[in-house]
Amino acid sequence: MKKTLVSALTATLVVGTASTTFAAANPFSDVPTDHWAYDAVAQLARDGVIEGYGDTTFQGESAITRYEMAQMVAKAMAKQDQANAADKAMIDKLAAEFSDELNNLGVRVSNLEKKMDNVYWKGELKYDYHGQKNEGESRGSSNELTLRLEPTMTVNDHWTIETQGDITLSNLGKDPGETEDSKEFNLYHLYVSGNYGNMTYNLGKVPFWTEQGLIADDEFTGAQVIAETGKLTTQLNAGRINNETNLMSEDTGNRTSDFKDTRHGDIYSIGFTYKADPKFSFGTGYYYYKNKNLKNGMDAFKDGKTYGEDHVALWELGGTYNFNDKLSLAGVYAGNPDGNQDSDLSHAYSAQLQYGVGDEGDKGAYDVYAAYRYLGNYATFSPTWAGDGSAVYGAKGWEIGTNVTFMKNMVARLSYFDGKYISKNYNDGKDVNQVFGEVDIFF
Repeated sequence: MKKTLVSALTATLVVGTASTTFAAANPFSDVPTDHWAYDAVAQLARDGVIEGYGDTTFQGESAITRYEMAQMVAKAMAKQDQANAADKAMIDKLAAEFSDELNNLGVRVSNLEKKMDNVYWKGELKYDYHGQKNEGESRGSSNELTLRLEPTMTVNDHWTIETQGDITLSNLGKDPGETEDSKEFNLYHLYVSGNYGNMTYNLGKVPFWTEQGLIADDEFTGAQVIAETGKLTTQLNAGRINNETNLMSEDTGNRTSDFKDTRHGDIYSIGFTYKADPKFSFGTGYYYYKNKNLKNGMDAFKDGKTYGEDHVALWELGGTYNFNDKLSLAGVYAGNPDGNQDSDLSHAYSAQLQYGVGDEGDKGAYDVYAAYRYLGNYATFSPTWAGDGSAVYGAKGWEIGTNVTFMKNMVARLSYFDGKYISKNYNDGKDVNQVFGEVDIFF
């Protein structure tokens, strides 16, 4: 199969050849032609992270050396601030694979340089504060300190083991006797990841991310297949997901006590992302969640109407347009056409205008944004803004915020949401506002 890659061999890299040393054993060994790195670099080129795509064409039988591949990875690392989340993860994985060669080039693999045999570590320490005020009530607050560890273990040229675990201290500043559950450990991700050409196979407890994180920024246990063909990325998911505090949330008061003990349901989904060009991309998806307790285990609202179905079928459509390197507009909509509880809660959407580029590795980098969020309970599982942000689940309103890298690998985040609850059956449609603050230290 023909693999088209960027020629970084004659391009100017972030390091000069004069400073290059060759301490690693056999740095010129070939990268096997079926190695996942070929397609990873090609994808970065298609996404505009590496310029000059198409300068060189490698046939399937023409392997290049690990040293040459490391030069391409170094070029991608130099432009990591222009990459999206998926591409950044791909660059991290390439950096881990070719860390020895990158060190020979004099490139510091900043977020993956802790290496112990075939185990690579990265992580973060973060402090979060949420301060929420409902109409007619005093402001309630919560804060927590979290240590997140994300080791990646290389099995062979195709397979790795990916993990993410959090150690969290909650209710900081209170008397220890006031809370019994102030410390907890959660293993959010634990899965094996296989890369074969343009295909990625993830098995275990894997990340579950929908378009812009509107329906879900979560995880599920099962199988995930990702196929990249040109500008189109297709993702298939099948497994079990915990619905503890999300879709049909207990927070809305719409679940019976019996339902709380049977939170897991089946999830099946298909999603498509198309990157038309460096400026415009869009995505769509369909998500089917089934739990027998939805039908008989819930009183939807005060009129006694039951959900009536044992499943939820959601769909979404969204896109992002980059006017230039700093200004972007993103929008996404999700709907639940089968929802028969409350039409106001059966859809969700977000529109966000952002200026600036956040980059934790670049001191002085920043972004500011203004957004309108509408987070209907019956059209989302766990929207990202209701966790890592100030938006309130089940409410609608305006959110403004900023992210500032005040020192390298140290980021301060601040946002404010002002709105009201969507349903008059829950909290009587009262006004609500929330402040969110975070300090994030990456390593």
